[in-house]
Amino acid sequence: MVLGGVSLPSRHWLNRLILMEIEDYRSLLRREYDVLRRKRAGYSWAGFAKKVGLSSTHLNDIMKGRSGLSVAKAKSVASKLNLDRTREMIFCDLVEKERYFKKLWTYS
Repeated sequence: MVLGGVSLPSRHWLNRLILMEIEDYRSLLRREYDVLRRKRAGYSWAGFAKKVGLSSTHLNDIMKGRSGLSVAKAKSVASKLNLDRTREMIFCDLVEKERYFKKLWTYS
């Protein structure tokens, strides 16, 4: 894509760049929480859990790696966080990637 005579990177390149800065979907959740917390003093994990439609316990288990998200639930969480389409796709891809690798470890 060319804008004002300057060639811009493809969206695929942009997605790769975003993926490089996000280790896993938990990192993305943590960033979203941090953004909300900066906007509202006293914002809590309990409030964040309610916003994304999870119990506080389940969110805590997810963040500590004791539990995970289904892809369907990831889509719901992304929607409730109002993630743009690119970040929603990345978030769901990261959830799916983790589920895939956990299955590989389980079967090997």
